[in-house]
Amino acid sequence: MGKISNILRNIRRKKCIHLDCLKSEMKRCIGTWTLTILAIANILGCSLYIVTAEVTRATGPSAVFSYLFAGISVFIISMCISEFAVRFPKAGSVYYYSYVAFGELCAFFTGWNACFEKLITCAAIAKAQSNFINYLSDSAIQNFTIEYILNGNAWDHPVLVNYPDFVASFIVIVVCIVLALGTELSYRVSTAFVVINVFVILTILSTGVYYANVSVWADNGGFFPQGARGVIFGVTSCFWVFTGFDDITSYSEEIINPANSIPIATNVGIGATGVINIIVILVISLVQPFQEIDQNSMLTSVFTSHSNTWMSIVIVVGVMTTVAGIIVTLSAVARIIQNMAADGLIFKSLALIDKRTLVPARSTISLGLICSIMAMLFDVVKLVEFSVLSALSAYLITSIGVIIIRYRDPNVNGFNSPSPTQYGNNNEYALLFTSSNKTKLNGKQKFKINLTKYYIDTLLESYSVELIATWCVTLIVLLLIAIFVVLVHFHNFLWIQPNLCVIMLMCFMCFATAILLLVLAQCKELNIPTGYKVPMTPYIPLLAVIINIIFILLMKPITWICFFCWNSVGLLLYIFYGYRYSIERLTETPDEQTPLLTHNIVNNLRNNSDNFNTCYSSYESTI
Repeated sequence: MGKISNILRNIRRKKCIHLDCLKSEMKRCIGTWTLTILAIANILGCSLYIVTAEVTRATGPSAVFSYLFAGISVFIISMCISEFAVRFPKAGSVYYYSYVAFGELCAFFTGWNACFEKLITCAAIAKAQSNFINYLSDSAIQNFTIEYILNGNAWDHPVLVNYPDFVASFIVIVVCIVLALGTELSYRVSTAFVVINVFVILTILSTGVYYANVSVWADNGGFFPQGARGVIFGVTSCFWVFTGFDDITSYSEEIINPANSIPIATNVGIGATGVINIIVILVISLVQPFQEIDQNSMLTSVFTSHSNTWMSIVIVVGVMTTVAGIIVTLSAVARIIQNMAADGLIFKSLALIDKRTLVPARSTISLGLICSIMAMLFDVVKLVEFSVLSALSAYLITSIGVIIIRYRDPNVNGFNSPSPTQYGNNNEYALLFTSSNKTKLNGKQKFKINLTKYYIDTLLESYSVELIATWCVTLIVLLLIAIFVVLVHFHNFLWIQPNLCVIMLMCFMCFATAILLLVLAQCKELNIPTGYKVPMTPYIPLLAVIINIIFILLMKPITWICFFCWNSVGLLLYIFYGYRYSIERLTETPDEQTPLLTHNIVNNLRNNSDNFNTCYSSYESTI
C-alpha cells in the first residue's frame, strides 16, 4: 500500500512555480501587433476557403449564426486560457497550465494530445493546399503520381490516401526550415502572408458584391433554408475553425509583454476571424445558390458560375498564404514538446534550444518530419474530429483549472512551492500571483459562510477553503457531465416519451448542482491574479466547462476509440520514461529549486507592468 500511495503522490505532483517563468533562453522579440497578426494568421487559416464554403453549402446563409455561436463559445473558453497565459507565461501552453493546476499525469496527457492535435491541423492545412493545387491542374498531379510512381495501382486503404502526396509533404518541410531559422523570420513571413490574404479577401468581397443578387435567397428557401437544425449542425463545424486560438500562448517566452499582448491578440484574432467569415458567407450566398457551391473548389465555383475565371488565380494566391497557419501551429507544438522534454517527461534531447536562432530547432525539425509524413501518406481529413476532441479535452481541463487555482493558497502549499522560511521569509511568489489587497491569515484557512445555521460548525472548522472548493468543483463537473449526457443522448425520455425516473434523476442532479454552487460561492478566493483575470469566477469558467462538455458529447464513437488508443500509447511512454525521468521527481529537495526574485523586482513588476523588458533585465542581473 505504501508503494501505491507513493506512486499516486508522484503522478499528482504539481509544477514548482517560481518566478523563473520570466526567464527564458528564447529571445523576447514579439510585440502585441505581431502577436495579433500571428493569431489572425493561425485562426483564419484555410477556414475561409474550406470550412466556410462547406458550411454555407450545407446550411445556407444562416451559417452566419453558426459562426456567431461558435465564436461566442470560443471567446468564453479563451478567457480561461488567457488568465493562465498571463499568470504563467511559459511556452508549454495548456500542458504547463495543467501541470500547475492538476499535476504531472494530467499535464502529460494534455501535452500528448495537444501535440497530436496540432500535427493533424498542420497536415490538414498542407493537404488542403495540395488538393486545391491538384484540383486546378485537373488532377494532373494525382494521375502522374499514380501512373509513374505507383505503376498505375492507386492505394486502397481506409487510413492511407490514394497516392503519396509529395506536394503536401514539401509544403510542411519548407515551413519547418523557415521555423528553424528563427522566430523573427517566421513571424515576418507570417505577416507578409496575412497582408496578402487580406487583399485576397477584399478582392473576393468586392467582386462578390458586384455579382450579388438578393433574389438568390428568396429563390432558395430564404435565410434559414435548413432551419434551426442547420444552424446547430454548422456550429460544430465552425468550432473547429477557432480551435487554434491557444497556439499563440506557446510564444509566451518570446513575447515582450505577455500580460497585455496575449489577451488582446486572442480577442482580436477570434473577433476578426468570425467577422471575416460571416461577411464572406453573406456575400457568396448572394452570388450563387448555396446548394451549388462545390466543396472541393474552395470558392472558385462561386465565381466560375458567372464566367469569371480570373478569380480562380486570386483564390489560389489566398489559399497558399494560409501556410502562415502551419507556421504558427507547428511552432506552437514544437514549444510544447520542448517544455515536456525539459521537464523530463519525454526524450530530453528535444529540449535543446539552438544558441544562434534561440528556437527549439531540434523539436521543430523532428515534428516537421513527422508532420510531413502524415501529410504525405495519411488521410488526415478523417482525423480532424479527433483533433477537435483533443483540443476540447485541453480546454476543459484549463477551464476547471482556473477555478481550482483561485482557491489555492500559495502561502500553504498551493503551487507546490517552497515555504517562505526556506528562502529567508521571501514572499515574492505570493506578491506576484496573489491580489495586492489579500491579507495573510494565520494558521489554517477556514471555510466561512454567511449561512452558517444551515451547516455543521464542526465541518466548517475542520476543512480548508482549498479542499472544500476542490470537492465542490469536482462534484459540479461530474454532475454537469451526467446532466448533459441525458440531455444530448437520452432527451427522448424527457420530452417525447417522458420517464419518471429520468425526470426525477435530472431534478436531483440540478438541485445538487445548485447547492454545490451555493457552497462554492461562499468560498473566499485566496489566489486572485493582479493582471488579466476571468470575470465572474466561478460562473464564467463553469460556462466554459459546459460548452466543452456539450461539444465533447457530440463526438462520434469512432473518435473516442482513436482517442483512447492514442492515449494508451502515451501512457506506456509515461510509465517507462516520463515517470522515471521527471525533473519534478528528481528535484524535490528545496535546495535544488530555482531561487525566487528579490522583493524589489516584484514591486517593480507590480508598479510598472507595462515595461516588461525592465523587469526582465533586472531578473537577469540577479542570477
